[in-house]
This record gives sequence, C-alpha cells and structure tokens, in this order.
Amino acid sequence: MATSGCCAGTLLYVTDFAGDSQKVLEFAGELADRYDARLELLYITDPEHTPSRPDAQMGVQYTLEALARSLKHLKNNARALLLFGNPEHVISKRAADTNATLITFPLSGSESDRVLKRLARRLTKKCACPVLIFPPNVRKEDTNLLSLKRCISFTRRACEGRLY
Repeated sequence: MATSGCCAGTLLYVTDFAGDSQKVLEFAGELADRYDARLELLYITDPEHTPSRPDAQMGVQYTLEALARSLKHLKNNARALLLFGNPEHVISKRAADTNATLITFPLSGSESDRVLKRLARRLTKKCACPVLIFPPNVRKEDTNLLSLKRCISFTRRACEGRLY
C-alpha cells in the first residue's frame, strides 16, 4: 500500500555489514514496501583504500545476496549490488541514476559509525534525495510516522556531529 504524498522509487541501503542486524534490514524492507519502492542493498569497495582480491569480492557478493534473499517477502525483490570506487561518488551517482527517493545507512554502535556519519553528512549536501541513518535499535514495527521522525532527528544530530 503506497502512502499518499510519496512516490515509488528506489531506496538505497548502504551497508558495511557491521550494522546489518536482521531488525534493521527488516525495517528498511518494511519502509520500501510501505512506499512501494525498490530496495537496493549496496556495498562499496574503494580500491584506493582497500585492497581487494577476486575471492574477497565473491564473498562480499555472496553476503549481499544472502541479505537480499532474507527479504524475499517484499513486494519488490531486494537487489544486491557490489560497486567500486569512492563511496561518496558511487552512492551519489547511483542515487541519481536510479532516481533514488532515500539513501539509508544502518549504524552498529561501533567505531565505523563515525565514517558512515561523515559520509551521510556529505551525501546530504550532494544528493537530491534525503539521507537517513538507522540507529542500531530500530525495529521493523517502527516504520510509523513517529519512529521515522525519530530517525530523521537522529540523522540530523549525527550529521551535525552531535552524536560522536
């Protein structure tokens, strides 16, 4: 069921596998279903900063596809994409190419969250669509408006540097 005021499109779920609890993944899936959007699970490898071998890439692709399969109950199937390049450029290009309606990042509560928050901050300035950070404790049932407002508030605080 699409909600009035929102149009179908693509929800980009950017992962580093650290914050991918099943609850957060189901939240993203429920959000995509609610707004009749396609869900794309993205993992970006930056060859300049991370050496990558073909067997490692195959492992990442397998993990992405397993995440996508865990969401097979969605109206629109989740798509798993392993992309290469500078994350900021790759994500903003993918958002433009797919006419994305939302870019999401799950947080894990780990040190890698700082990198994701900085990336989210830069993407909010570069992309036409909103960027939303999922806190580690989000649940599938939280896709109501109040919980989305909490996620938006959380994202603003994170992008302003008030959650470090």
